[in-house]
Amino acid sequence: MYIRNALLIRLKILRQPTTGFALFGTHQLKFEMSEFPLIITPISLQEFYLRFMLLNKPCIFGQWITEGWLARRLWCNAIGDIDIERIFQPFPRDRILCVGDCSRLEFDAHPSIEMTVADYLTYWRDFHQGTDDRTLYLKDWHYFKATDTEYYQVPTLFMSDWMNEFWRIRPDVRDDFRFVYLGTKGTWTPLHADVYHSYSWSANISGIKRWWFFPPGEETKLKRNGRVPNDIRNIQLDNGDINYVQIDQHPGQVVFVPSGWYHQVVNLIPWPQPFEDGDVRTFLEDFEEVAEAAWLETDRGKLAALKTLLKDRAKAALDAARKGPRKMDWAAAKEVLAAELDTPVDRQEAMRRFKTARMAPGSDPTVFFAGLQQLLDRALPTLGGVSRHQLLSDQFVEGVQPALGAQLRLARATGQLSVEELTDCLSINHNWFNATNVNWVWQHLQNQLVAVEASTEDVRDTPGWREQCQICLRALAGIDFFEYALLLKYILFTRWPGNDKPPSSNFQSLAEEDASEADQLSSLNNKIDHELIQLFRREPDHLKLIREKPKCWMELIPEVVTDCRQELPTWVRLHDFVSAFESLRLVSQNPIVKVLKLMSEPLYSMLNFA
Repeated sequence: MYIRNALLIRLKILRQPTTGFALFGTHQLKFEMSEFPLIITPISLQEFYLRFMLLNKPCIFGQWITEGWLARRLWCNAIGDIDIERIFQPFPRDRILCVGDCSRLEFDAHPSIEMTVADYLTYWRDFHQGTDDRTLYLKDWHYFKATDTEYYQVPTLFMSDWMNEFWRIRPDVRDDFRFVYLGTKGTWTPLHADVYHSYSWSANISGIKRWWFFPPGEETKLKRNGRVPNDIRNIQLDNGDINYVQIDQHPGQVVFVPSGWYHQVVNLIPWPQPFEDGDVRTFLEDFEEVAEAAWLETDRGKLAALKTLLKDRAKAALDAARKGPRKMDWAAAKEVLAAELDTPVDRQEAMRRFKTARMAPGSDPTVFFAGLQQLLDRALPTLGGVSRHQLLSDQFVEGVQPALGAQLRLARATGQLSVEELTDCLSINHNWFNATNVNWVWQHLQNQLVAVEASTEDVRDTPGWREQCQICLRALAGIDFFEYALLLKYILFTRWPGNDKPPSSNFQSLAEEDASEADQLSSLNNKIDHELIQLFRREPDHLKLIREKPKCWMELIPEVVTDCRQELPTWVRLHDFVSAFESLRLVSQNPIVKVLKLMSEPLYSMLNFA
């Protein structure tokens, strides 16, 4: 039976796992292939770096990691409902947004719709009033470019971020990989791996997200005609040898997505599981769960009546519900069917439980509120409208913890509280890579170029074909070989031992100085090349260190946890330096880089110890 707030979320894997426990500081994680670690107490950067990033393993962090974020306090009301007007406060009503239409797929993606902020707010209101059944998803939204308010702080665990650091100083673009995702219930993201095969982290501010994860290589088992499916919900994952993870992410939690892990995300409808035709048979076979919900465990007559009800009425009722814009699922159906059998005594018991319900310390208010809804609907099935809303609001405030209850009373007194079903989703997402996964990025980029070259093989003899392939690569992957090499040079320079200047200060003035030049990126590249060549000539001992002890950075990892909130620790900077050097050396040896002369001769010689 589905447990909404489970601390251990099962990894559905058919192979027999090897069990074991890993001790993480003062807390313990059941770390085995059949479990998806939920880290409920803080861990150090050392632990996360070595146990998850280096091993490319996913995990989910508890609410402690987003504690104190303004986004959690200002973007939602006291019970976690999204404050849509507050979110759009920094934007003029005529600002254009690009919104994905999750009801359609075109070329393996949701088609993009342009609409103004005013239009999106109208859609949001109409959706919740039941007059607009579209599922529109505002994702990859560069929200933070429009405001200086610090709505969140990048967790210390994710500090080493080469992507966003480099994009901040680029003179040719003003972009980043920091996004807000905002969607109504039922919006979803098709199965995919993240841009560049980078890492990503996703902090859920409101709502519940369901994730499916597939370890690298498992996506090939899903392919049909050479393509991965868009929606894995239509696939029987448990009937084959496919290894996958399914988790639900709650408000305040952060999911870490490693490189190359394909994943799909759905913003849940009000109940845990979407209804499917095959569930009818399963439900009939396991109808005792419904009996339990109806408090009929010992009443054989009622059990027989329930079974008859299921056979005669359930499928027709549920099929009708499925035709609407929001599918009914079996968790909701269970309550509906159980209510059909309620006697006056049953309803009195439901009302007693409703009036005496109290939220346990540390519980999720959204789960508590959903339970109140079920009890009230069982006790007074015909009650609706304002009366139902008022009863729910009163009992919710009464039942939550005293501190939260006082806050809710104040919010309701000032007209700020609206008790609704909390099913919409709002999250903050980052993509990034660093020393621990840079090889994933380079391999992915090379694979993408192979695909581009294969698709244009018929014009290989055309002059400038390789240059055109780089242009196509940039359009396909978001970056070409030249930009990737420049990023590595930037990291190598800014992590050079003894170079303690803040990275942005080294190049921001160069970017502003060259703002009017035709080829700003090439100018920046030339200046970084010059700086690196000078460093190579002046401080050759660093090259010797890298050559003789490529894992020298590990010797600097302290046994005692250190505070690194303000800047990268020395051992991380050294690992960045070693990794950037080795990665740049590999790039310099690539045949395409040589043919296109993307690396200067002096720098190539120094990288390869000529």
